[in-house]
Amino acid sequence: MKKFGPLSENQIFSFAPIFALGGQPEHSNLIVTDVRAHLALLAQSQEFDILHFDSERYPGGFERIE
Repeated sequence: MKKFGPLSENQIFSFAPIFALGGQPEHSNLIVTDVRAHLALLAQSQEFDILHFDSERYPGGFERIE
């Protein structure tokens, strides 16, 4: 927050390059980017599971969507 200031509603802190492409979790690799572009890149760069969370139906956590 000290380096970048507050985020707007369409921004996210991320690492560049992303971990799936060999990025490292170092302060020098931290950037502010558009949240939609970041999530689209993540979705295309690695396998992922779609999870459903409903605290009323699943008080213990989440249900995996197949």
